[in-house]
Amino acid sequence: MPQTNRISMKQRNVTRLVLNKLSNSIKIETFASAALLFLFIFAGWYLYREHFIFQGQDEAIVQKTLADKAHDINDAAKKLDISPRLLASVIYTELRLNVNLLDSFERVYVSLGNNTSIGLAQIRINTAKWIIDTVTDSNSYYFLESKYHEWLPKYERREDIVEILENDSTNCLLAAFHLRQITTRWKHTGFDIWDRPDIVATLYSYGLFRRDDNSEIVPHAKPEGNFFGKVAADFFYSEKMRRYFP
Repeated sequence: MPQTNRISMKQRNVTRLVLNKLSNSIKIETFASAALLFLFIFAGWYLYREHFIFQGQDEAIVQKTLADKAHDINDAAKKLDISPRLLASVIYTELRLNVNLLDSFERVYVSLGNNTSIGLAQIRINTAKWIIDTVTDSNSYYFLESKYHEWLPKYERREDIVEILENDSTNCLLAAFHLRQITTRWKHTGFDIWDRPDIVATLYSYGLFRRDDNSEIVPHAKPEGNFFGKVAADFFYSEKMRRYFP
C-alpha cells in the first residue's frame, strides 16, 4: 500500500477514534446535566412544599412555639391592655408565612448592617427603634399614655435593639406596643379597629407608611386587609387559638 494511503487511513482512524470519544463524552455530560437539573428541580419543589426555605414554619412547629411562649404573649398583652389573641394571631402569621431557613443567617444580616426582621414577632431593627422612640414622643400620632412607658425597653446603641429583639419576652412586648399604637391611632381618628384583627394584622405586616413616598396610611372608614391579615384573622377565630388563649 502506498505510504500516502497508509497515512490517510491512519488519520481517518485517529479522527474516528477522537470523534467517538467526544461523542461518548457529550452523551455522558448531557446525561449528567439532565440528572442534575432534575435533582435541582425536585429538591426545589420538595423544599417549597415542606415550607423549608421559601415559606414559613410548619404548622406543628408554630403551634408548639405558641404553647411554649403563651406566658410571654399573655404578659405582654396584659401590660399593654390588648387582646392576647390579637398578639398571638400576629405572631402565628409571622411564623407561618415569614420565618424560614434563611432566618438561620439572621446574625450575618445583622452584622452586615441590614435592617432585618428578628425574633418571635419578626420586628425589623429600624421598626423597633421607631416604636421605642414614638411611644414617648408627645408630638407623634403614635404616642401612648405615660402609664405604658414603664414597660418600654431602653436602648443606647443599635446592638441594644438587636438584643431586645432576640429576647422572646421583650420581642413580644415591642409587638404589643406596636399593636397598641396602631389601634390607638385609628381609634383617636374615629375608626375603631379593635374588632378587626385582619386590618390590625395587615397594618402590622405592611407598615404604617406607604413604601413609595413614605406618607402615612391615614385611618379611614373602609380599610382592606391583605393575605397576612386574612391568615391572622382566620387563626384569631379558630379552635386552635382557644387551646392557648381561651
